[in-house]
Amino acid sequence: MTQLFCRRVPVQKVCPVCGEEEEMIIHALVFCRFATACWHKLHLAVVSFVTDDFKEWFSQMLNRYSKERWCDVAMACWGIWKARNELVWQQKQVQVDNVIKSAFSYFAQWKQTQSFENIALFPNENVGDGVSSWVKPQVNEVKVSVDAAIFPEHNACGLGAIARDSEGMMVYARTCRYWGRVAPEFAETMAVKEALSWSKTAAMKVTIESDCLAVVQVRSKVPMVSSLGLLVEECRQLLGMQNNKELFFIKRSVNMGAHSLARASYSFPDRTFSRSYVPVEVANCIVNDLAS
Repeated sequence: MTQLFCRRVPVQKVCPVCGEEEEMIIHALVFCRFATACWHKLHLAVVSFVTDDFKEWFSQMLNRYSKERWCDVAMACWGIWKARNELVWQQKQVQVDNVIKSAFSYFAQWKQTQSFENIALFPNENVGDGVSSWVKPQVNEVKVSVDAAIFPEHNACGLGAIARDSEGMMVYARTCRYWGRVAPEFAETMAVKEALSWSKTAAMKVTIESDCLAVVQVRSKVPMVSSLGLLVEECRQLLGMQNNKELFFIKRSVNMGAHSLARASYSFPDRTFSRSYVPVEVANCIVNDLAS
C-alpha cells in the first residue's frame, strides 16, 4: 500500500483490518491486532522483535524456532494475508480460528499432492478398478480411456482420449495440448474432466478409464482445499450431472492407446481422429488390447 501511495496511486494508507495504523507489510502480517491474535493462537511469540523490515523479522523467526515450526510461520503469514485480501476485495470478515484452520488445511493438502506419486489421497476403490487386461464395454455402451503427458522441456502438458465401442473398435480419439507447468496428477485429472465434458451429450452409457489413482478422488466426497481440489470438484459436478457415466482406475499396461495419444499431443495438438485415420501407434495398441 505504501509503495502504491508513493507512486501516486490513490489507495487507503490505513490498515483495512484494524483501521488504526498505516498499513505496511510488517504491520499487516505481524503487528495488526488481527495478525497478533492469529500468532497468539499458534503460541508463537512474534511481537518481541522490534523491526520495521518484514524480511528481517521473518529471518529472526526462523532463527528462533525449530524447522518443524518454520512451516507454521509461513502458513500463518499466508493465511493472514489471504484474510486481509478477502476483507478488502470481497468485504468478507474472517475469524481468527478460520484463518488458522484454512491455512493449515491448505498446507496439508499441498503436502499430500507434492508426494502424490500416483497414490490417491482418499482411497475409494470400486469393483472394476485395477483391471490387468482391457475389457470391451457392453452393447450400446462406450468406453473412453484417458491419459496425460508432461512436456517439461516445452513447459506444456498434453491429454489423450480414445473411445471404443462394444466390439473394441475406435469411435474417436482426441488430443489436447495446454501450455504451463502442472503436476502429473493435475494433468491426469484434467484429462478426466475433458472426457466428462466431451461425453456430456452422449445418450448411451459411457465408462471413463484412467491409469492414475487420482480418479478415485473424483468419486469421493472428501473436500480438497487446493488447486487440484477445485479441478476435482469440477469433475464431481460433471459426473453428478450425468447418471449414465462411470469412472474407473485401470493399470498403465491396459491404457497404452490413450498413453500414446497423450505423448503425441504435443506434435498433434487439439486433434480429433476418426476410425479411418488414427496414428499407427494407437492402432497397434487397439489391436494388442483386443488380443489380450
